Amino acid sequence: METLPLRESRNVHPFEKPSLFLEWAEALAKTKPKGTTVEDLNLFVSSTKELVPLATTSTYLQFTKDTISKSVPELENAIINDTVTSVTPIEDAKEKQALGIQTNGAAVRITMRSGNSIVARAAVHCAVRQAARIPEWATGALAAAATTVKPPNAGRLAHAKDVDIRTFGTKDDSSLRGKTVVVVGGGMAAAALCAAAARRGASVTLVHRGVLQRSEQEADVAFVGPKGRMQLRACGADYTKRLRLCLRARKHASLNRYAWKNLQSLIKSQSLEILQDTQVRAARWDGDGSDGEGVWQLDVVTNQPGDESNDAATSTTTTTGTLSAHHVWLATGRDLDVSSDPILSKLTRSHPARIVGRLPVLSHGLAWPGVPLLVAGAAAALEIGPFAGLPQGQRLCADAVVSSLNLESEAFASAIAAPAGSLYLGDDEVDDLEALRLDAAPSPKLRDESRVSVDDIGSSLPRRPIDVFEWADDDGIHDIEVTLRLPEEPRMSRDRVRMQIRGERELELWVIGEKALWHFHVPRLYREVISVKSGFKVVTSACKIVVFLRKTSTMPWRFLKG
Repeated sequence: METLPLRESRNVHPFEKPSLFLEWAEALAKTKPKGTTVEDLNLFVSSTKELVPLATTSTYLQFTKDTISKSVPELENAIINDTVTSVTPIEDAKEKQALGIQTNGAAVRITMRSGNSIVARAAVHCAVRQAARIPEWATGALAAAATTVKPPNAGRLAHAKDVDIRTFGTKDDSSLRGKTVVVVGGGMAAAALCAAAARRGASVTLVHRGVLQRSEQEADVAFVGPKGRMQLRACGADYTKRLRLCLRARKHASLNRYAWKNLQSLIKSQSLEILQDTQVRAARWDGDGSDGEGVWQLDVVTNQPGDESNDAATSTTTTTGTLSAHHVWLATGRDLDVSSDPILSKLTRSHPARIVGRLPVLSHGLAWPGVPLLVAGAAAALEIGPFAGLPQGQRLCADAVVSSLNLESEAFASAIAAPAGSLYLGDDEVDDLEALRLDAAPSPKLRDESRVSVDDIGSSLPRRPIDVFEWADDDGIHDIEVTLRLPEEPRMSRDRVRMQIRGERELELWVIGEKALWHFHVPRLYREVISVKSGFKVVTSACKIVVFLRKTSTMPWRFLKG
């Protein structure tokens, strides 16, 4: 699948110094002809005033490779290009003796696809998300069409991980030209597929069961620092609660500014149509399509706000329809499932561990119980938090791994000494992970009490939170800009906005819309602001409100919320 640039800015990476990526790029520019700048190298995209510079995938890979090679030069000659098929603890005393390992010592045998193997005191496995999340309607459609849909048509309904856009040709010579493509989803993968198909001349429809959300991060940044990790530790051994906390912190199906801008340009060029609050109920293959080629027919249901004159809070209308598509691509996400990981799935049989919501329960040092194997990446989410599989979490994983790799440490010795099955309690009862995911991430609720009075407006309008916002700050700047984006409100004007800052740290704002009261609330800002010098402006044409917060110093803020 063609991908967009990395979601996070160039300051977000696994290494300690935030500016290291930019310094690497500047050093690379100096090796080029005199006068070459970082911008000339095209290492980053959207390097404009409006958008934070984002690295391309190839740039990020080269940066990490160069940084690691510089830090550990001997590693260059220690890389083996092969695929690990299993990691097995060496427990037989005679085998340990033959290998020169102490009887009470730990070791593992790492077996590769080539047949070669390595014996090591410990191993680190970085697990990635592997199990595709397939909706029930798609599973049923594929099963029903298994005997009637023949290749290559069988591949026209596929998950994003199985879509190789390169097989459809280039922009100038593509087999997608003139075809219809339906993309199901609302995140970065969906945006990438829409852009790739539209560039190749396809007519694209994006179907999302909710409202498209904008966010520069995939999860709540509080979990990168001590505040979020303290919440995780406070859950103790209640791992179902830990799982719910991680799911709540993850911002599912959201887009960064770059992806959002791409979609807007596709809409303007009439290459893309977006159907929000729309769900696919069923799909069936029609081998006698209008063009004689065969298409997928999708039955969809759309929920829209209804006439609010009777019951403003609950009134909605439901419409049904059918979409025809030559290709249906599911950008519905992937989950890490222990049973789908070739290494961990074998360990669950030989050395069972407790599994909660398809994730393993590890020691604090990320060790698999009874095995000198440290598990990093997304599989460590119950210990590291929602960022475990992202660049910010990779450093947290690395810190835990480095501490554990002190083979003399009591914590590591205790973790790997646990006999097989001693920690196994069976799979925790999380029967419906999707239901738990939705339950863990409810729509933001309004405060029970509001100090900014809106009683004079009347109680007939429903009250809804402002979910889509972004903020910007920089070193040497006095004002923070918080941009709030609302659905289309033709009557939005300055006299319909009420804002108040209380105690120099609390911000609350109401927007009196035509069909709803929109609410934005930050109970505690990152630092104090000067309320008398703060304010807002309304940009009616763009349906947005820009809030200006005057800081007490020019030091940049790390977060908006404290």
